Amino acid sequence: MNKFRIGSIVITLLIASLPGCDQGSRSIEEEQPKIEIPKLQDREAAIGSNEEMDMIRSRYNESVEAIKKNPNNIEAQLKLAEVFIAEGRIIGLYVYNYNAALQILDGILDRETKQESRFSALVMKGMVKLSLHQFKDALQTGQQAVQLNSQNSGVYGVLVDANVELGNYDEAVKMSDKMVSIRPDLRSYSRISYLREIHGEVKGAIEAMDMAVKAGFPGQEQTEWCRINLGKLYEKTGDLENAEMHYRIALKQRENYPFALHALANLERKKGNLQEAEKMLKLACGFIQDASFYEGLTSVYRDMKQDELRERALQKALRLMKGLESGTHGHEHEDDHGHSRGEDAHGHSHKIGHGHTHEVGLEMARLLLSFTEDYEKALENALHEYDIRPNNIEVNQVLATIYLKTGKLEEANTHLNKAQATNCQNADLLCLAGLIHIENGNTEEGTKLLKQSFETDPFQDHILVEQGKRKLESFDS
Repeated sequence: MNKFRIGSIVITLLIASLPGCDQGSRSIEEEQPKIEIPKLQDREAAIGSNEEMDMIRSRYNESVEAIKKNPNNIEAQLKLAEVFIAEGRIIGLYVYNYNAALQILDGILDRETKQESRFSALVMKGMVKLSLHQFKDALQTGQQAVQLNSQNSGVYGVLVDANVELGNYDEAVKMSDKMVSIRPDLRSYSRISYLREIHGEVKGAIEAMDMAVKAGFPGQEQTEWCRINLGKLYEKTGDLENAEMHYRIALKQRENYPFALHALANLERKKGNLQEAEKMLKLACGFIQDASFYEGLTSVYRDMKQDELRERALQKALRLMKGLESGTHGHEHEDDHGHSRGEDAHGHSHKIGHGHTHEVGLEMARLLLSFTEDYEKALENALHEYDIRPNNIEVNQVLATIYLKTGKLEEANTHLNKAQATNCQNADLLCLAGLIHIENGNTEEGTKLLKQSFETDPFQDHILVEQGKRKLESFDS
């Protein structure tokens, strides 16, 4: 596994000036430990506007200068952490930027005693922990923060997301109600949208995400991220026209937005325009080395029956997911014959430095389930995730799918019941439920669910689609 080292500027912190320090008991040299300020890396691709990039660079420089003048300037350190969190979201250098943010935030929390500053650091740390899929840590961090300030909407965003991912859906709804009551905005509306979707209220989910988009500033990353997710909601209902409209608006508002390119490529593949899908995905990969983009390329090359390209894209996705490559804009590693080196699909998390890890068990399980027949490794990854969050509906859906594919109906039933706990009506879950009912001998109910699934989304795309279509055809005939 690659080790990651952050280049840094070294600043001396005079801890003798902090409350509680005995200035007479130590030498000045002993009282001057060093703070490392991570460097803001140069962008290797033009992502977002020049104005946005200049603003981030300016905030970085201003924060560094403020810390140079006063190493105890906590406000400047918090702004610096914000810079790295924003940059990670924008350019996709997640490992570097999130590690940098955590390095700064952990330093603040180790030294700072003021309630307001600790609160801000805890909320930001919770956000990063969520991005690293450290959901239990994120929940604990959010709970610490809310004890310091219960009237800030941001902390409830951390608590909503952590509870959703851990499968504490009732608590997530309570936290979202508090969040929107304090500040109805893009962040709160988008969370309401997701909660409505997983509770089977798709129309309400679309309405809430539309409100999130309208509450944001066009072109900003968070606004266009919401617009992409609005398009995905339409796509999940089979409305490809509205989905495409929102994806193209996002691409227009935010030039070269990789996630818009990815979403459009997926639509082109569904339409059978494989060359156009490949072109868009390669363009997206040129901006951000994201595992999901290479997963998309794997699907394209599978449909093209380009086995060697398919395998190379799959291995690239696996390496990025496991942290074996840093997610920069660099070239993929190849052997002397030009083939990508395959990697073991074990390893459910990877270290990013300073004792922090990124959990990827669910993503690994999905990838293996979609493109390989290695159900053993897929199951190992999914069970690792299940040990962490046994009530999460997505984890249970993947486990139910694996057990269905391997003929273990009792286990499939158990996890299907947990996956349906919120009455989610997504087409892929309905398809899974229909197939499991049929395998259990409940043909009438299973057929009904399969029909509902394909009426909800005729263009759905997952490992069980063809099996579901064959079952319907056999019963219709």
